[in-house]
Amino acid sequence: MTRLESGSSIKEGCYTIQGYKGEGTFGMTYQATRHLPNGQEEIVAIKIGKEELTDTEQSKREKFKDEAKRLNQFNHNHIVKFIEYFYEPTINRPCLVMEYIEGKTLQKLTKPGNGIPEEQAIKYIQQVGDALAAMHEDKLIHRDVNPRNIIVRHGSDEAILIDFGIAREFVPDRTIDLTRQWSEYYAPPEQQLSRFRAGPALDIYALSATLYFLLTGQQPVSSRDRENEIKSKKDPQKQDAEKFVSNPALRRAILKGMELDAKRRPQSISGWLKLLEPSQEMDRTGIS
Repeated sequence: MTRLESGSSIKEGCYTIQGYKGEGTFGMTYQATRHLPNGQEEIVAIKIGKEELTDTEQSKREKFKDEAKRLNQFNHNHIVKFIEYFYEPTINRPCLVMEYIEGKTLQKLTKPGNGIPEEQAIKYIQQVGDALAAMHEDKLIHRDVNPRNIIVRHGSDEAILIDFGIAREFVPDRTIDLTRQWSEYYAPPEQQLSRFRAGPALDIYALSATLYFLLTGQQPVSSRDRENEIKSKKDPQKQDAEKFVSNPALRRAILKGMELDAKRRPQSISGWLKLLEPSQEMDRTGIS
């Protein structure tokens, strides 16, 4: 798709494109001005489908509609706010309008090889964990939690979860069919299958891997590489965690959340978040 020029109008002048911001799973995201009926204006983010769609390509339109429906389910401080969905006939593409979050992703905020302060990392992870818990309560998994999909709002310590393009409903203990899409270093092994039992454990793996990245500034070892190497030697992710994560409680939480076997991970976000509490390590070791 050719990028839209700054100054372009869509939805009969309701929105004016201000600039290109980036590209996600299903579309390109722009900063735009929304012209309200009362004459006021607000800055928004618009995700526009990558491909021009014909009348017969309903499935691709439905993906955008599905994302709009999923976003509209939630009014959570740490989930990006939904505004509206529409189809733009002048470019034959679906459009998803969301609040514009002024800030940087955790990917950009984390120093390579150093990470961010432990207290800050835990705060962001707890906030995103709360957002995921709300999603899981509604039987929805995000499937793409990673530092690029979490934005810290400028001038605050608020972490916001974005990009619901591959989020899907799940039924506990039931095998479902899903598109094989994932972020290489943050996806558990089961996500690379076309059919598996989906549930909170999938997002728990990704959130644990994200915490590892925030603390160390290093990409986690991909689950594919871990499975290959663990057959002949020690799990490389465990070796890296022991080397680079000094806090034993956090190291234990990361490794527990990144278990390759989904059944060995905590089965709820709240259960995993409790592992981040220092008291858990004290209780286990007898140190107070």
